[in-house]
Amino acid sequence: MELGSILDFLDNKTILVTGATGFLAKIFVEKILRVQPNVKKLYLLVRATDAKSALQRFNTEAVAKDLFKILKDKYGTNLQSFLSEKVTPVAGDITNENLGVTDFNLIEEMWRNVDVVVNVAATTNFDERYDVALALNTFGAKNVLNFAVKCVKLKLLLHVSTAYVSGEKPGLILETPYKLGETLNGANGLDINTEKKIIEEKLKELSSDETATDKSITLAMKDLGIERANKFGWPNTYVFTKALGEMILGHLKGNMPLVILRPTIITSTYKEPFPGWIEGIRTIDSLAMGYGKGRLSCFLGDPESVIDVIPADMVVNAMITTMVAHANQPCEMIYHVGSSVSNPLKYKGIQKSGYRYFSKHPWINKDGKAVIVGEVKVLNSMESFRRYFSIRYMLPLQGLQFVNSALCHAFNGTYTDLKRKINFVLRVVELYKPYLFSKSFYDDMNTEKLRQIVRENVVEDNIFYFDPKLIDWDNYFVHIHIPGAVKHKIVLFLRPKYYFAYPGAKLTLSSPSVFSFHPKLIICANTKMASAIYNLTSLGCSKPQAPRSPDSRRSVGAGVRRTEVRCEAAGVAAENRQQLVTTVKNGNDSLEICRVLNGMWQTSGGWGRIDRDDAVDAMLKYADAGLSTFDMADHCKIHEFRLTLL
Repeated sequence: MELGSILDFLDNKTILVTGATGFLAKIFVEKILRVQPNVKKLYLLVRATDAKSALQRFNTEAVAKDLFKILKDKYGTNLQSFLSEKVTPVAGDITNENLGVTDFNLIEEMWRNVDVVVNVAATTNFDERYDVALALNTFGAKNVLNFAVKCVKLKLLLHVSTAYVSGEKPGLILETPYKLGETLNGANGLDINTEKKIIEEKLKELSSDETATDKSITLAMKDLGIERANKFGWPNTYVFTKALGEMILGHLKGNMPLVILRPTIITSTYKEPFPGWIEGIRTIDSLAMGYGKGRLSCFLGDPESVIDVIPADMVVNAMITTMVAHANQPCEMIYHVGSSVSNPLKYKGIQKSGYRYFSKHPWINKDGKAVIVGEVKVLNSMESFRRYFSIRYMLPLQGLQFVNSALCHAFNGTYTDLKRKINFVLRVVELYKPYLFSKSFYDDMNTEKLRQIVRENVVEDNIFYFDPKLIDWDNYFVHIHIPGAVKHKIVLFLRPKYYFAYPGAKLTLSSPSVFSFHPKLIICANTKMASAIYNLTSLGCSKPQAPRSPDSRRSVGAGVRRTEVRCEAAGVAAENRQQLVTTVKNGNDSLEICRVLNGMWQTSGGWGRIDRDDAVDAMLKYADAGLSTFDMADHCKIHEFRLTLL
């Protein structure tokens, strides 16, 4: 395998990137634009309704981030001019033919010019609905391949998968492909089209059930995914559908050059564009934040087991290098990008790093007091977890059930809420169990060969580094990752009752469990009700337009039912609110709105009414900007919904 200059390869190239507003894709795009400004064009596929919405979403969710700080400093006021020349956001969706792009002139333009297709689009939710996961991770990959086949200048299709397609298999996992119909447990009968039919039949069955709710349908589809994954040896829907996606690509690729990149757990950037940039909530971050806030009473996991993590910038550098190494080579190559073989990190190492960081930099709680962290109980097996959980939670639940029955169900609400939370924890533990007690090591021989070739060019080795042996893990977590997670995870908390407000009007709703954001459309839903407000054409309007029938527009989410919505005039309640109203009316983007909100929080010592009124203005702004879907039920604790500031 020979490798020419990476920078020379990128010069004057046209690249199509799917899932372009995702965490990894944004780092990839920023890297290309920063190190090779002579790239010809980046077509960025974004889930949006039209080109304007796609551009707005790219600007809001990518360019407005700190991630693009170096490019902003370099180009200053000329940044937008540079981006308009080099970047074309494309409205589309990989679950549809031609990637959901409706502008045929644009489709033909991409078919004529694209040199490399990079597929990063996916749902990474372990507990995703089976129909959603199969559409995105499996048939979405097929649609990307079908589009790439028509690109006349195509040099390579790069598909980003996950190392965990190997399931719970212990030992050394090799960089080898999966064949169509192959299973992890030897079971027969795995057929992708059959899986699609099973989904269709299940949805038909659920839709005919008059007692079914949106929540019960979603739960049934999630359970179906876990059931089908377990049947063939995979632990969850995510890795199962990603494995199916790999199979279908390998089966249909023909002579197309194909690289499948399998990263492990992706963490914050190690070095570029600066250390510690991260976005979104990841497993180890949730544990670290919970520990720092004093909310973790125990750690579940084998302290001696190896947890395979890799910084995001190293994954991106590996992606770019594989593009160059395999361009125009009709083969299928698999690359593991991780650390468990080259520089293993033990679970107890992360625990110690968390203790070191939060001991020196304690979390300040809402009362302004520092949270003192200490040693927590480590449950090093599922047996110890079950014993601990049974004594601490299950027995009190049984006692509450007895008291509730004896007192004529006087504590029904408390009992139901506690039972729901316990079931939620048990479900999450079951999903993450394979990774908390992992015995897998991901062979990276192919990746190491690539690293050795890159080292021959000292200059480019410093630019496109992806060797985990460079990392001192304790230093990385204490001085880079945890500080980055704390800095970049600014979160607003919204309580069970909400006042959805915009200048001049107030909309009061019951506690919703799902928010679907769509251009000029907001849907708020729970198991009993769903409310749709259409045509919110301006945040500065004095009153909402009358809701249209859901049938008059393209449905967003299945089975959304309208219910009573109460609107009343609100006006400006305080100086803080006037400040936000002015910010919105001046046409500032969502990032500026969030800065204003953050400033209000710092000066007021807490959100107070801000989280019930002003914070949602930012959400409405995102809706108008084309943010597609934000499912708070999947990402947040029960009755504690979060809006991440983008």
